[in-house]
Amino acid sequence: MALTIKDIMDENMFPGATLLTGRENAGNLVNWITVQEILDAVDSLSEGDLLVTTGYDLAEASRHQNLVSRMKQNGVAGMMIQTGYYIDQIPVYLLEAGRKFHFPIIELPARYKFSEVSKKLIREINRESIFDEHSFLDYSFFGDYVRERYQKALRTADIHDKPACLITITPKASYECEIEVFEETIEQIKSLFANECFYYIGDWVHEFQAVFMLSFEDDMTLLRTTGNLHDMMVRMGDFKGIELLGSGEQLHSLEELNEAFAHCIETLHMLHAAEAKRGFCFYKHYPFVKRFFVLSRNDLGYSKDHPMLQTLIKKDRESNTAYVQTLRILLLESGNVSKAAKRLFIHRHTLLNRMEVIHDLTGFHYEDYYERLSFQIALQVHDYFGA
Repeated sequence: MALTIKDIMDENMFPGATLLTGRENAGNLVNWITVQEILDAVDSLSEGDLLVTTGYDLAEASRHQNLVSRMKQNGVAGMMIQTGYYIDQIPVYLLEAGRKFHFPIIELPARYKFSEVSKKLIREINRESIFDEHSFLDYSFFGDYVRERYQKALRTADIHDKPACLITITPKASYECEIEVFEETIEQIKSLFANECFYYIGDWVHEFQAVFMLSFEDDMTLLRTTGNLHDMMVRMGDFKGIELLGSGEQLHSLEELNEAFAHCIETLHMLHAAEAKRGFCFYKHYPFVKRFFVLSRNDLGYSKDHPMLQTLIKKDRESNTAYVQTLRILLLESGNVSKAAKRLFIHRHTLLNRMEVIHDLTGFHYEDYYERLSFQIALQVHDYFGA
């Protein structure tokens, strides 16, 4: 579906919202939604983006005098400003710029949550075409198979009180991937799931697309397993050169299956649009992952120039060690050494010894909150974008 600014207003998607300027260009296509509270990355916006903001600092005209002209130059579809938090009304200088450049500016009432705004607009962008988008996931092939197997599992297995998860996997670029390599990789992922899930409902492969339906003992096991999947996909990208993108959605009943498919496809769309190279992402987490795309595009050196991360990546490649993986799993386990060691299939003393080696190599103090946070951000950029 080709969503436009005019559609947003004509269909009254957000009652109370007002198009203040740019009616001449209300036909601008909206290809993506970008939420920025602090407007320090507007030059990262692309053609067709709709900027949604609370207007923090917009009252200072000297800081944002050329804001509209910069967005106009980049082909941004428009700007939606929520009043009632940082500003009570749209500043005059912005309205004048909007009229001058025929740039759509929408005022959004304070009662709307940005998460609700983003989800609704993204659903509208994808509403008509999402199940027919074969380049990311062929729902027409997978839908009935998954539904039939899940329905049977609900009748025959004791999984009604267990969290279920739909997981989809595709190569970043199928034309760069050999089918034999893809199928071999899927077999490795099957082994991971078979060892960790409560009930293996089923898996299906169609060309360069794979879908898994699994039931887990509890939410923590589900998160641990998908965290291991993300780690596996990143390591495959780093060491085997196969770049896979994965998405997932938790569900609790058969009635939620269609929506789960839609959410998985939306997440794959986002990962492709954000130019992610590899990695797994839950639907509920993709606004967070997209923020890292903005960071990687505006600060290309954040990961590449991070000395500790780059030292460990180089060491892993040269010596076939697993220092980056060790820190990734330790961070996923919130610093719990015993749990991280169990996930890595090593003794906790081995993990502690690795941490000493990491400290000797890099000077990294895991206990230091800011060092840990800096490393974690650089690692996220590296994992998804390979930077």
